[in-house]
Amino acid sequence: MADYSGPLRHVVEKMLLHRGRRAASCRVLAPAGGPRTYSVLLDEAGIREQFFIDLQHVEKFAETGNEQFV
Repeated sequence: MADYSGPLRHVVEKMLLHRGRRAASCRVLAPAGGPRTYSVLLDEAGIREQFFIDLQHVEKFAETGNEQFV
């Protein structure tokens, strides 16, 4: 299974910039074993957020380049 953490991080950072969240830092963690989801961690001004992107959506994003899947 390929690791798409880098391209996903780039897309998430681009979305954050469009929403005016320039100070937010982003980390994307690839799935490890159990749940087949990518974990996205955002940190801004001491507030952390986490959300998950399903592996099927990530694979469709990787094959089409369409950011709607993210």
